[in-house]
Amino acid sequence: GGGPPPPAPAQVDCAACSPGSYRDGADCKYCPPGTFSGNETFEGAGVCKKCPSGTIARKVRYYDSIFQKEKFDQLVAKGEMGTGCANGFCGTGGWRPVGNMLDTGVGNGAVADIWLSLEVVVENQGELEFTFNRVSTNPANYLQLYIDEEHIWNVESEQSWAEDTNKPITFTATVSSGVHVVTWVFHKERQYSWMDEDTVSQHTDGGEDRVQITSIVVRGSKEGGAPQCLRCPEGAVANAASSLCDACQPGTYTEPSKPGVCTPCPKGTFSAGWGSARCEACGHGTFSAAGSAACDVSPQHCIYEAADGVSYDLGGLARVREPMWGPVHDGNNSVDYYINVCSKDHSNGTCHGRDGFAVPGYACQQNTLYDSFGYDSWWDDDDYWETGRDSLTVSLGHVMAFYSLPNDPRGGLVVSYQGGDPCRDGRRRMLNVTMICDMDVGPGAPTPPSSSPVEATKCGYQLEWRSQFACPMCTLGDMEALPGECSVTGQRPINMVWKEPRRCHGGLALPTVRYEECVAVMLDKGKIALFGVVGAGVLALLVGALIALYMRNRKMYKEYSMLKEQNEAEMELERYTLDDDEA
Repeated sequence: GGGPPPPAPAQVDCAACSPGSYRDGADCKYCPPGTFSGNETFEGAGVCKKCPSGTIARKVRYYDSIFQKEKFDQLVAKGEMGTGCANGFCGTGGWRPVGNMLDTGVGNGAVADIWLSLEVVVENQGELEFTFNRVSTNPANYLQLYIDEEHIWNVESEQSWAEDTNKPITFTATVSSGVHVVTWVFHKERQYSWMDEDTVSQHTDGGEDRVQITSIVVRGSKEGGAPQCLRCPEGAVANAASSLCDACQPGTYTEPSKPGVCTPCPKGTFSAGWGSARCEACGHGTFSAAGSAACDVSPQHCIYEAADGVSYDLGGLARVREPMWGPVHDGNNSVDYYINVCSKDHSNGTCHGRDGFAVPGYACQQNTLYDSFGYDSWWDDDDYWETGRDSLTVSLGHVMAFYSLPNDPRGGLVVSYQGGDPCRDGRRRMLNVTMICDMDVGPGAPTPPSSSPVEATKCGYQLEWRSQFACPMCTLGDMEALPGECSVTGQRPINMVWKEPRRCHGGLALPTVRYEECVAVMLDKGKIALFGVVGAGVLALLVGALIALYMRNRKMYKEYSMLKEQNEAEMELERYTLDDDEA
């Protein structure tokens, strides 16, 4: 029994490990979190290098290894992959690994759907990239792609536009975080010739048409290795594990000079959403503390402090979970305007865009003509898409500002909505509402301007609003005292009333009636004595003046009496003289 020894097993070179992994014996393992390897390698763990601060080691999984029959069968057994045939006859029962690719096989019927499914787990928003060849003489045969139950139609569009039907096509689709099932379907159907008048001839391809997938890559996967280090996008920073980018929370932003750090917004600015790359300035007349997600504008605080102690409170006009103010119709442009004051938390369904979500802002413009066509109308064509989308519903501003009226600071104010959706020239839309004090109309309602068009300038709009809330907040300066009559108790009421015409609203209320003694000014004994002396002196002067006047008049009367008697004597003597002459 001493025959020759059996031959030694054949030595087969191991394949290189894909980027983001390293060789560990006969296996390839992924680099640890926070590290990367940039090339295919046969080396061990030392090839994995740590990512610099402020960058992430985004995981990537290369599925090329499943093209080997052993790996393919393992994933099918684990339920991570599946394949089969539907709606027709499949010669091979589904997809199969052939060499360095996955193939739909041959011998399939003229009508068939050969499907392949793969479960992928995405850690953060990622991409699915795959490369395939379509070998077909029938242009009606396409590779289809489904992510969960969503049909990704662009894959078929890419095949329709391809000049060379046999040239490899690489397609990339965005995939959100979570567990997803990706399904490829080679859809085969009959090709009909409409050139035959009498009969319809069916094209048969002999079962040779096929699709071959040569590469599958998932970026951002939960399982995988990093082939490179990436900087986080603006508004996000690397977390401690350096495998994900965390969005900066509202009230913070990323500063280019401080990579990897979420910086609080300076005072007077804000960032409302997650992942902000910059902070916005608060509107005029509003304020914010450092690190704020909003300015100090809310239904509970909707006050504009104007100059010289004049303040306005518009909180009573805020509509929370209620319909916005409007519509204000502009017949010149066939649009309606809806606005709210100091609140974005409204329930107005008219200010919703194509996506079904509310337009983010305090005010919006809605086109009354295009909206009647509906979402599936003729202007959904690419040539009309921008026009239709811009004309449906647009935001006119997500920042509120307040200004005083230039010539009458107590006559009202201007509420300005700024930072709306951009126009075609890049300018942001804005709306100015001139609030006019009018105590006779109650809350009132916005209206088109009385003496100018709504769209005064390109992408600049204006409305008017007469309201009691447009009157300044009441202060003591708007009141006056109205004294009452004295009562038997020696007191009189003092009522505070509004000055007429009243031009204030809110603020201080009229105080309750108060009472005061009928002698409003109480005098002490010293003051009484002083007043007595002064009064006596004045009286003495008056008496002395009367006596002097009397004495003067008496002397004049005596002189007058003597003159009178003398005149009477002379007249008597003259009469006697005349009588003697006549005799």
